[in-house]
Parts: sequence; C-alpha cells; structure tokens
Amino acid sequence: MKEVPSSDLGRFEMVFADSGAALEAAWEAGLSRSARILTRSPALHLREDVATVLLDERKRVSDAALDAFYFSIQDFIADCHRALRRDPDLSGLAILVARELSVWHQRIVNASLLLDEDFEAPRLVLDVEIEGHAGMRSLRAPWSRLLAPNADARRFEVRLPRTAPAGSEPKAESLWRRYRVRGLAHALWRLAERGWSRLPAHWGRRRLYYVRDSEIVRDVGVRFALRGYRVVRLSLPFSEEVAEGESGALAERALGRLGERLNDRLAGIVPRGAVAPLLDMLREAVAGAFRAYHGTLAALEARNWPPSRPERTLVLTNHPNGGAALALADHGGRRGFVFAGVQHGVTVELVDRPQNLCNLENALCDHALLLSPKAAELLEQSPFRREGSCVAVVGEMRDVRRAGGWRRAARRRQRRGRIIYTQMLGRVGHVFNGAIYQNDFENHVLERRLVREVFACCAHHIVFKPYPAGRYTDADPILDLVQATRNVSLEPTGADLRFLLSDYDGVITVGASSTLMWCLGSDLPVIYVDPLASGHRLSDEVREVFRAGVFYFDARAPDFLPRLATFLNQPMARIADGWEEKARVRQELRAHYFGAIGIPPGREGQRWLARQRIGFGAVERRCGATAEPAPAPAARRASADIPGSAGS
Repeated sequence: MKEVPSSDLGRFEMVFADSGAALEAAWEAGLSRSARILTRSPALHLREDVATVLLDERKRVSDAALDAFYFSIQDFIADCHRALRRDPDLSGLAILVARELSVWHQRIVNASLLLDEDFEAPRLVLDVEIEGHAGMRSLRAPWSRLLAPNADARRFEVRLPRTAPAGSEPKAESLWRRYRVRGLAHALWRLAERGWSRLPAHWGRRRLYYVRDSEIVRDVGVRFALRGYRVVRLSLPFSEEVAEGESGALAERALGRLGERLNDRLAGIVPRGAVAPLLDMLREAVAGAFRAYHGTLAALEARNWPPSRPERTLVLTNHPNGGAALALADHGGRRGFVFAGVQHGVTVELVDRPQNLCNLENALCDHALLLSPKAAELLEQSPFRREGSCVAVVGEMRDVRRAGGWRRAARRRQRRGRIIYTQMLGRVGHVFNGAIYQNDFENHVLERRLVREVFACCAHHIVFKPYPAGRYTDADPILDLVQATRNVSLEPTGADLRFLLSDYDGVITVGASSTLMWCLGSDLPVIYVDPLASGHRLSDEVREVFRAGVFYFDARAPDFLPRLATFLNQPMARIADGWEEKARVRQELRAHYFGAIGIPPGREGQRWLARQRIGFGAVERRCGATAEPAPAPAARRASADIPGSAGS
C-alpha cells in the first residue's frame, strides 16, 4: 500500500487506527478531526473527542458464525493435511502447511471485520512503528496488507517512542524467592551450561543440546548433566542459502492442491477483496517455512552434525516449532540421535474442540515428554502425529507444586484476606490466538462491571494484576478505574505470577490456559471464571469436574456478577474450608489434566529418554512404554455450604 503525503491526509473520511498517540500525530499532520475512526481499541472508543466506529459492531458476520468457524478449524486443517500427504513431494512437509494454516486463520478473523466498501472507497490506515522495536508485531494491525487491492487506500506511518505497557515492567525477584519456586535444579542447570561453555569444544563424548528450555527441560537436562552429558545451547535455524525458487514453487504446488478448499474456507467469512491478500499471506508463510526447512537440513548435512557420535547425542526443546525443527527431526531420524519435544503449556486438554493439535509436540518430534494422561490421549489420537512417534507422561512440573506451597502453613495461622485477580479478560488487539474471536470492548465492559460491582464491595482486598502483553499503544482504560476504586489495588509490574502467589490467600483467574496450572499448583483457593469467548471455555467434560473441584463461575450466566459478589463476601476461613472439601476431586483433576502429582518429572523423563536408542543404521526404533491414559476424574457435587461455588 502506498504512503500518503501529509498534504493529502485531509481528504480521508474513514481511518483505521488503534493508537491515540498516532491519531493525534495524524491530526497535527493534516488529518481532519471529523474523520471517522475505525478501531478495536477500547481506550480510543471511550474518548469523547474522537468520532469512532467499533469494528466489532459493523463486522460482516455474526458472533455465532465466527464461533462455528472456530469450531471447524480442526477438521479443515486435518483435511488439508491428508490431501498433501497424498503428494509424494509434499508429504513430508504437510505438517508445516498445517501449522501455517493454523496461524492463517487468525488473519481470516481480522479480515472478517472488513466490509466490501473498505475495498472500494478511500481508506487511510495509521500504522505504528515503535522506535527501537521493529519486531513488535502485536501492535501492528494487518489492515495495510489486507486492503492492498484498494487502489484508493493509503497508509500513514507514525513513529512512537518505545514505552512498556502499564503492568509489564520487569520486576527483579530476590534470589530466595526464585530458589523457593525454581529449586536447586535451575541453579544446577545454569551451572552445567556455563561450566561446559568454558571447556574445550571437543570435550564431552555424550551431549545434550537444547533449543528452548523450560521447567521440564531443565529438570531432565540436569539429570543428564549429572551423568556426564555436555550441555550445549543449539541456536536454530543455522541454515545454508537455498534456492528461493524451490521453496516458492513447492508453496505454489501446495496451495494449488488446496485451492478449492481454501477458497471455500474464505467464502462468506471475508469480503471478496480480502481473498487475494489472504492467499498471498499464506503463500509467503508456507514458502518461508519450506525455506527454513531446506536451509536448516542442508546446513545439518553439510556440517555432518552432530559432531560427536549420534547415538550419544540428545536434543531437547520446549515447543518444537517451524521448518527448522522439522529439519532437525528428519536429520535425527537419518543420523540416529534422539530429538524430543517437551510440552510447554496446558490448554488443549481443557477447552472444547481444541484447534491446535497440529502444534503439539509429537507432530514434529519422534519423542515427546508430556505432563498428563489427557495430553497423551490427545497426541495418540492426533491426525497430525508424526509416524512412529512415542510419548511419555512425566507428571506435573515441580515448579508448579512449589508456587505458593511453602507458605501454606503460614496462611493457615494468619489469613490476611488478600486475593489476586489475574487479568485474562483483557485486550487481544489483532492477535486472535487460535483464531478465537474476542470483542475487546465487550471484555472491557464486563471487566469494568467486575471491578465496580464485585471487587469494590468485596469483604477482602483485591489486587489487580494486569496482563503483561501489549496489544495497543494506549494504556488499558481499566487501570485508571482500578486505581480509583476503594478496596482494589494494582500490581504495578510485570512480575511473574508464580513468584507472587505465595503472598495471597486466594486467586481469581479467567479462561483455560497455563496460568490456571500455576494457580492450582499453589493450592490457593481458585475462583475460576469461564469467559465469554468460546475458544477459551472449558469442554463439557472438564466443566463438570471443575464445578466439583474448584470454585467455578460462568461469565455468560445472567447472575454471574451478583453470585461472585456473594461468594467473595464470605469470611476467608469459610472459603478455605470449602476449598479443603474439594481436595479429593481437585487432586484427581490435576493428575488427569495437568500432570500426576508426586512423580519426579526430571527422573521419569531422563530414564525414559535414556532407553530410547536409535542406533545408527538401526531398522527398529525401541520406544519405552507410553503411560496408559487414566480415566477422567468423576465429577462430585460441589459443597452446598459455599454460596456460588458450583457456577450455573
């Protein structure tokens, strides 16, 4: 899209903008103050001096249609994956296309907010560039790209100084607090990594490489390090230059085979003008994934990597992702070293019809370390599972069990009546993760009512912890309300929640995500809110167990706010007693969906991986036994003595 000169700004009557600072800069440059501003930003929509049009209120499709679109993603991507697997030249790369299709659906949701007239009439797009932070994609809307076919559309770029979103400033935790949560394994891991880096490169016959670390990677890695493995950080991709045309031609071939499916997928959801830009974006993404695969594979083969004996080499990574990871997996299968992915979060186990199975660990890896029996069940049944792959269940992360647990006795002796609210209702901006549509302004209105009608009247002090990720350049307008409301205070930094939980007597969390795992691990009373957005809500199976195992509330229920207010106005001791009554169900819930308690994950993972031997030139892979999925915990009736505890 062409840049517009300042002298031409005055002719635009409709402007896409999500930044108040960028809009004010455009006004100074000549944009008319009477221009209508098309936005998703709650902060901008609430300004009285701006004539705004909320994009969510004028979208071409209904919320029900977007929900149906979300729930059909899994079947659509699986169908595309099967079609590409039938092509010998694309079979091995089909999983990369599936992953790009998953991300592509986020852009489709963006395009669904556009109308046909946006591709025919003059439109101006205010793009924001953050100084010194060109990669801040979460703040950059896709309108310039999507509206490219409109010959009368222009963009105006505004450079803004880099500022951290409120609530995201890092906070340095004390060594003692970090030790209490992370434990000795974290210190040993860093010591092993730094110690080996100071020794000659040829030392160490057995080697553990890691791409991205995590709690499980560290726990397993320390076990190997104590057995003499050299610990080495592996940076991917380290790639050779490959022919641009080859990746592009393969991408064209892949999209050609899927052509009718892709067009049918877009029909009725996006305007006709958005089809070509969306297909171009998908083509570029697929070609980039193919290029990363071929370049990394060429580099691995050219260097005859790994340098030591392959059967003594192990590669671990948290969340294997992209063409470089697939190249490493394929190269490992040929050379005979173990490449294992480690589960990095809990979401698909909890939500209704999860859409991210193509992003799970054994879609790219021959070996996967998982937290729970439910995760193993999903991966075993996944249509994207890598052929011949095997998984092991290693149990709940030790860090999760330590988060808050060391202060349990102190809390029983003296309850201070402080509850932390972890913001998840906040703003998604243009990052529709998983293609889950959310209305930011609708979320803001609900959260505003939550602060005014529930937290302000609560018998206990509420600490509001903002979501740290930036989605707009403007501050979240809910923060001003929080600071002006009695009985509510603001956690002003982007401190990691796991280090804060031990300071509170209860936690309120919203939506099915890994945040919930940390909250449950702390053993604080958890008030769980099932959110408005369909993609973040619990499945029917999980919801029944949650009703019995935690304090469950449904944001869609008409009496949600008064019931939550009634519950929070109980004495803290009564809430704690009700929490203890749910302990048996909750233990089963955690074991099945979040990871069995009491299993040392580092030990289990190290022993299982040590048994995996892919001898160079071997015909048969010997995978250790995969844990049998345990039956889902039976839901029990919630305590009738705890008002509002069972939800509606």
